[in-house]
Amino acid sequence: MSHFTRKFWQVLGLVSLSSGCLAACQPHQEASNANKTASATQTNTSSQKQEAGQSLSGTFQDIHGKTYKLEDLRGKKVYIKFWASWCSICLAGLKDVDALADESNQGNDVVVLSMVAPEIRNEKPLADFTKWFSGLDYTHLPVLVDQSGDFMKQLGVVAYPTSAFINSKGELVKVQLGHMDRQSVLDQLASMD
Repeated sequence: MSHFTRKFWQVLGLVSLSSGCLAACQPHQEASNANKTASATQTNTSSQKQEAGQSLSGTFQDIHGKTYKLEDLRGKKVYIKFWASWCSICLAGLKDVDALADESNQGNDVVVLSMVAPEIRNEKPLADFTKWFSGLDYTHLPVLVDQSGDFMKQLGVVAYPTSAFINSKGELVKVQLGHMDRQSVLDQLASMD
């Protein structure tokens, strides 16, 4: 076998292996009827993917039943971290996000939220997630529920973690795939109006 042929097959093998690993690391989409009838509710006014500069609206409940309306947050900058309980990178960053949420509760112009989608992309059912999360020491971070996963789809959330930034006018500024450290989040918030 010539040197070229051997290299060709090695490269082809690596590409195939990499593609398989990438596909295996993506969560499977799942939803159940129980998820659709759970007590947490959500409404959105659009089913199309949102682009930067478009106003966002929606009503969500957190895992404790408190209602959040995006429209009510106008006048403040909003940071939302989309995550899942099985995502180790997400879990590693929750301490910083909880600290940011605590700071935002001190009266500045920022609201820090997080969002999960129970029973979608292998996330726990809502009751199991709530029980699991209550055992963690993140007392400042609201965890909103995207019951249908539609809001995440609208923002183009395809993997976890993902961050979304909404300006004080209620307009989507940026959706960032992957982990963002505390300083990167603060820098993005500072650059927004």
